[in-house]
Amino acid sequence: LRTNRPFLLFCVINFVWTLGINISGPFFTVHMVEGLGFTADTIAYLATVTTLFNVVALRYAGTLVDRHGAPKMTAIAMLLVPMMPLLWVFARTPLHIGVAKVYGFIAWAGFHVAALPMLLLLAPPRFRSQYMAAFNTVNGVAGVLAPLPAAWLYANWGFTSNLLISAGGRMAAGLLFVFLWRRGVLLPGQEPGAEPERELARA
Repeated sequence: LRTNRPFLLFCVINFVWTLGINISGPFFTVHMVEGLGFTADTIAYLATVTTLFNVVALRYAGTLVDRHGAPKMTAIAMLLVPMMPLLWVFARTPLHIGVAKVYGFIAWAGFHVAALPMLLLLAPPRFRSQYMAAFNTVNGVAGVLAPLPAAWLYANWGFTSNLLISAGGRMAAGLLFVFLWRRGVLLPGQEPGAEPERELARA
């Protein structure tokens, strides 16, 4: 694991990404209730309607990942997703929130579908279980570290501070991914059979 530089860098990127997500993630529903005064029915309707877009987006994202490759779709998604928290900054009505959630589902679809193929590209076949365990551990640590400072921000500075810092963290991770990918750093290793995967990763 320690000698696989592309994988380690991918873990660092996802650590920053997960921190950014969890700075705002736990408080979207809280904000709809406390900040915007939405009722439980309104929140439920929004979740039902917008989730339909998520189902459709995931279906088409699979085709795009197969066509363009996991690295490219991951790069695109990681540049689109940071815009979602910024939409919430200006959202005041159920319609605004619905638009922000639909955009979020569409932006996230490529990332969700490409995540596993991207990890498989970087993990040697013999040790994929260990690599997946390490990857999920790193993300789990980030998920543990973020909520407490996020709660402090929410209580002292308001949800807008969570959203702005979250967008910044996500964008930092996205730009780092794009930079390293375009420089050819995030490529599979040199084990036998890796060359076709390297060609796909460059796509």
